[in-house]
Amino acid sequence: MLVIAMEVNVNVNDVFRILKQVCETPSPSGYEKKLVDLLVREIEPYADELWIDPMGNLIAKKSGKGEGKVMIAAHMDEIGLMINNIDKNGFLRFVPVGGWNEKILMAQRVLILTMNGKTIRGIIGVKPPHLQRPEEKEKVVPIKDLFIDIGVNSADEAKKLGITVGGNCCARKNSREIRQSQHSNWQSF
Repeated sequence: MLVIAMEVNVNVNDVFRILKQVCETPSPSGYEKKLVDLLVREIEPYADELWIDPMGNLIAKKSGKGEGKVMIAAHMDEIGLMINNIDKNGFLRFVPVGGWNEKILMAQRVLILTMNGKTIRGIIGVKPPHLQRPEEKEKVVPIKDLFIDIGVNSADEAKKLGITVGGNCCARKNSREIRQSQHSNWQSF
């Protein structure tokens, strides 16, 4: 959880730069440290007080002169996937951490966060169409039938990269501002 209460004058381009960095920093549940570090660096110059509580929440406070108070609160973790098997061909099987929609998982680019601090790129795959039965081609592929391809040929190769059962991964995102008028939306995809 991120909690900010402060009165500051900020350049809108800085806001979009920071928002892009925040959106693109991998932070599945349990792996929020990189995002916390980024937010501390960005918020510290504006805050009178900044601390991380025992639950891992980042809290920043800026005293103001006005009567009103503003609080901004947001969670820092994102939905992710947990590796639950590495098959003999080096494909990673996974279970969802959070509310994934099975319809959007196929061909999703992912980042696997290893215990040794490396980030490995992968892509979610499925049995190719020429090997599917006709009825399979018409249905949403269940998560149990999906896998992550990291471009290796064996479980040993995957393990040498630092990938382990129980490891986490998340969607690899590129963020863009979508501005059609004076209003702005931010999208990560």
